[in-house]
Amino acid sequence: MDWQPGTIMDTMPTIEDLLRGRPESVAEMFSQILSTAHDRGHVEVEVIAKGVVLHGSRRIFAGLVPRDRGLGGMLNLLAPREDARFTKVEPLTKRIWHHRFFLTDPSQLDRKFLGWVREACDVGQGAASRRLEVNGKDPAAPRPQDPSG
Repeated sequence: MDWQPGTIMDTMPTIEDLLRGRPESVAEMFSQILSTAHDRGHVEVEVIAKGVVLHGSRRIFAGLVPRDRGLGGMLNLLAPREDARFTKVEPLTKRIWHHRFFLTDPSQLDRKFLGWVREACDVGQGAASRRLEVNGKDPAAPRPQDPSG
């Protein structure tokens, strides 16, 4: 079937549509998170009906939903984080934790939060499938034999 005017492809919003009429602070936070993600490496931005989904080379790692009261969204991180900005944290896989957030002021995009955005970008590039070091050692590496036994 050929594309026809009026089909769903013709009605998908643009980033400009998503931000139109939103407070300047929401557009500022949206742009800062996108910029941080792009600075980290490969990012594909998919515009959906109510926001954007950010894809790395391996998986989705974040989503942003502009609202009148602030910026909602989600980050996929390697460990659960406790912070008032996260409204819900739940396991997504054995190694990835899904974090929903809601930001109401650009000051909430501090170093710590932007660090989590960078970590989420790494998840999008496959960080969860790599061996993780614990205390500087690979937990999957063979252990030395106990001489006593």
